Amino acid sequence: MTGANAANYSFGGTPSTLSVAITPKAVTLTGVSAVERAYDGTNAVALSGGTLSGLVASDAVSLVQGSASVADGNAGTAKAVTVSGFGLSGADAANYAISGGQPGGLTVAITPARLSVTLAPGTITKTYDGSLNAVIGQSSYSITGLVAGQSISIANRAGSFASANAGSGVGVSVNLSLTDYISGAGTSLANYALPTGTYTGAAGVILPAALLVRTDDKSKVSGEAMPVLTVSYTGFKGTDSAASTGLSHTFTTAATAQSPAGSYAIQATGGQIANYTVTYQSGIMVVTQAPVQVPLQALITNQPVQTLVATPVTSSTAQSSNTIVTVGAATAFLPTAPAVTPPQVTTTTIGASTSGRGSYDAGAASANGYANSYLSSIKLESQQ
Repeated sequence: MTGANAANYSFGGTPSTLSVAITPKAVTLTGVSAVERAYDGTNAVALSGGTLSGLVASDAVSLVQGSASVADGNAGTAKAVTVSGFGLSGADAANYAISGGQPGGLTVAITPARLSVTLAPGTITKTYDGSLNAVIGQSSYSITGLVAGQSISIANRAGSFASANAGSGVGVSVNLSLTDYISGAGTSLANYALPTGTYTGAAGVILPAALLVRTDDKSKVSGEAMPVLTVSYTGFKGTDSAASTGLSHTFTTAATAQSPAGSYAIQATGGQIANYTVTYQSGIMVVTQAPVQVPLQALITNQPVQTLVATPVTSSTAQSSNTIVTVGAATAFLPTAPAVTPPQVTTTTIGASTSGRGSYDAGAASANGYANSYLSSIKLESQQ
C-alpha cells in the first residue's frame, strides 16, 4: 500500500485465486474479390485475395479461404456474390476473430461462353450440277463449347462450294449470322458468344453426274448411201455440251451402202469426261429393199390387158357415150361431152411410141374437140 496514511493499515491476507476473461482479438480481412468467369452452367464463383491485419507479429495464424456463389449462373454483369466459409487456422487462431464475419458487397461478371463452329469433313455431298450451290445439313455443323446437356442448332442451309467440279475434300463456305442459331430445351442463347461471319472447311464431296449417249436410230434403202450417224445426249448440266467438255465418239456398224434389207446395230463408243459418268447406248439401222423399176413399155407389152381410163376435167358433167382411143394393145375410153346433141363417136388407132407412152393424132380427132381435151388426164391402169 502507498499513501500518507498507508502505515495505519495492514493486509489481513492475500488473494489466493483470481480469474480473467481474454476475448479474441478482432482482425480485419481485406482484399477479397470475386473472379470473373465465362458461363459454365453453375452458380459457383471463385474468389481471390484476402489479407489479415491486426495480428500479433509472433502469432501463427492463417486465413482459411471461403467460397462464393451467385443466385443464378446465367451470363451477366455486376452479379451479387454471396460469400461463406472464411475462417482462421494456426496455433494462435483461437486468439483472433475476423471483424465483420464474412466479406460482403462483392459482385462478379459472368461472360457468355465462346462457341466454335466447324464443317465436318465429307458431310456435304451432291451430284455435279455445274453450280457452286451447296446444301448444308444440320449434321454437317460441328459446334463445340456447349455446356453438358445443352444444345444449339444452326438453321442456315445455304453454302457455296469452292469449285463446281466433281471431287472430294472440296472447300465449302457458309456465312453465319446471329439469327441462324436456334436454342434447344433448357438452353439460352444469351449465355453463349455465337460465331458469325464466313466459315470454311474442306467438307464437300461432288459426285459425277450420269450422262447417257444414245446412238440415234437410222433407216435407208438398200443401195443408197449411208446416212450420217448421230447421237443424242441426256444428262448434260448447266451450259455443258459435247463441244465444251471435249466429248468425242466413233461409230461402228455392220451396215453398208449395199447391205440387204434387215436391222443392223449402230454403236457409238468414246471415253469418259470430267464431272460425268458416261454410258453409251446403241441404236438400230433399218435397211429396206429397193423397189423394182419396170418400164411403162414393159407393162403395156407384158400385161394381158392395159386400159387407159380418161378422167374428165369437170366431174359434174354426165356421160352418155365414150370416144375410144386404142394405143397398141391398150384402149382408152374417153367420156363424151355432155352436149345436147351427143358428139360423133370415133375410133382412132395410134401406134405406141418407144418410150412406152401413147401419142394421139390430133388431126384425126379434130372433129371431136371434147375428146381431145381429155387426153391430158389419161392414166394407166392394169387389169388382169
